Amino acid sequence: MRIRRVGLLPARCFDRSLPAICAGALLLTASSALAQSAPAVTLGAGLQTSFRATTPDGGDTTASFVVNSARLYVSGPVTKQITFMFNTEYDGASSHIGVIDAVARISTSDKMNIWFGRFLPPSDRANLYGPYYSHNWAVYTDGVQDGYPFVTTGRDDGAMYWGQFGKVKLSGGVFDGASATGNEKVLVAARAQVDFWDKEDGYYLNGTYYGGKNLLAVGGAVQAQDGNTASTADFLLEKKLSNGASFSVESEFA
Repeated sequence: MRIRRVGLLPARCFDRSLPAICAGALLLTASSALAQSAPAVTLGAGLQTSFRATTPDGGDTTASFVVNSARLYVSGPVTKQITFMFNTEYDGASSHIGVIDAVARISTSDKMNIWFGRFLPPSDRANLYGPYYSHNWAVYTDGVQDGYPFVTTGRDDGAMYWGQFGKVKLSGGVFDGASATGNEKVLVAARAQVDFWDKEDGYYLNGTYYGGKNLLAVGGAVQAQDGNTASTADFLLEKKLSNGASFSVESEFA
């Protein structure tokens, strides 16, 4: 279940006394004027929960409800060209709450975007869409996906450039190696993607668009540090059908 882009509304307080009502009216007028000029903040939330029932041979049946993951998303503009993103996650397995994204983003056009902070570095499609936008429930459980080093949930601390040139998307950056691999040498990451049909806007990707796009996307990524490299090539085909349905095929070589 996902809840996304919930508007942030100002709280209002009222008093029964006339002076307080007048002051409240003036404050409300000022707040309304400020709200018209102040940048909007976007709030979002994500929740992944499950029910488990186990019946072992010669034993009693056990059942439990589990909160696998819960996330809180906050983002918004600082100026016209500078925005921020701050996301947290509760991990049900460890009962730990941590910061997964803390990013300052500078954007002057689709072709010029600079990010600083903690975020998903250039990597494979599976890492760039994460568990909430994947096509299957148990993503990252096959021992092949999510093979890049990271600080938390696929993220690393660093700086990156990315740009979108029509149906071609390019990204590259430098990241803190010590926190991800224990090696103090800088970790370098890069990715290129070509969309042959509809284009995918933005840096983060989806595992499926549920029939919203006709996609034929091919991407490749590499991360390198101190002579060691990790490389992937990924492929996503998603085709809309005449009856409103769609089908998709996703593959990756790591």
